[in-house]
Amino acid sequence: LCDKCSVRKLCWSVDINETYRGVMELFNKAEKNGIIHTGDASENFQKRCPHIRELIATVNCLYELYKQNHFWKTQQAGSSMFLASQLEGTAQVLEQLALDLLSDDTRAILAEKTVKKGLDQSGIANDGVQLLNFNDKSMDFWVQFQECPGENTCRKVIQKETSKAMEKEFKVTDICCGNTCGECCKFHLLEDGAKTISIGRAQLARAGKNVCGDCGSDLILDAGKQLLMISDGMGTGVQAALKSGTAISILSRLLEIGFARDTAIDAVNTILMLQNGEESFVTLDMCFIDLYDSTADFIKTGAAPSFIKKQHKVKVIKSSSLPVGMLQNVEKSISREHLTNGDMIILASDGLLDADNKTDLNWLTSLLAESDITDPQQMAEYLLNKAITISGGRLRDDITILVATIDAA
Repeated sequence: LCDKCSVRKLCWSVDINETYRGVMELFNKAEKNGIIHTGDASENFQKRCPHIRELIATVNCLYELYKQNHFWKTQQAGSSMFLASQLEGTAQVLEQLALDLLSDDTRAILAEKTVKKGLDQSGIANDGVQLLNFNDKSMDFWVQFQECPGENTCRKVIQKETSKAMEKEFKVTDICCGNTCGECCKFHLLEDGAKTISIGRAQLARAGKNVCGDCGSDLILDAGKQLLMISDGMGTGVQAALKSGTAISILSRLLEIGFARDTAIDAVNTILMLQNGEESFVTLDMCFIDLYDSTADFIKTGAAPSFIKKQHKVKVIKSSSLPVGMLQNVEKSISREHLTNGDMIILASDGLLDADNKTDLNWLTSLLAESDITDPQQMAEYLLNKAITISGGRLRDDITILVATIDAA
């Protein structure tokens, strides 16, 4: 713009410092306001520059170009970080898999053959047994039945034959039944001594909405770990539900195949940040329960407080971290708690806490402390009904509640 101007020498040789300050002031205002106009230039600069309108237009174009370049560089950096994180996580999974194959391959083959033989001897027609996951404390079997022998029969035989093959007691803790002949059934077994978890769920969309924007789920992981998790999507309705559901789905898949929990959370964070510039914030509220040593790790990213009810005493687990999808490096708030038989864990989205229109948690902690309910499903429904009553039947936000009780071994 200045190259062919009649006063170029005056501006860029004689008074270069004044010209530089004037141009930089225009860029500063463009960065602050998004766009500048002729009146944004200083009075002295307007008088000196014979092409002030063209200069203003040029600065606006250059700033817009800078913003676009900055956005795509950020996207590229995020993609690189995501790829590096996933490659590192995949390497860890493959390394562990190689170790498992080297150390346990013989026992795994023996377990498959023993279970297959036990089913055949019991007269249960099947087309094969496949061991999916295997370690000292847990294993998963797929069995292709020709006819459904009934859940109790399957459980008893597989439990007995697995224990025989491993030379220690195993118990079937979860069954995914095909229900019809010719379909596969999945059996999850844990070494004897693991505690069992009973889980209750309740969910309701805010007043005037048909779709709840929260997503809650539970998942059985390897080595005797039970995961409870809730994600609260930004906003309400279908869009919020898509974001929270996507976060839970990705997190579940990564954890199931063996990714470390920090790597899995970081992957969700990066994926949300790469949503074409759209804001995709979600909270993640997770509780990893070790069924053998009775510890619970609470991991929160922007999530609402959780609660541990020990008879008539209630402990609050809080966090001050930000949701995932906001920053390149996600901050995780982690708390470890020790549990005893009968303890009740309550995870809930912030819609439950906000039902009382107050800033403290006293109403909810008092409600939990005074309650004699021990069944997790009854407790989840009880809390939801209380929230509806307190809000006058007009919930201001979506509510999702997960309640788990620790049973004896």
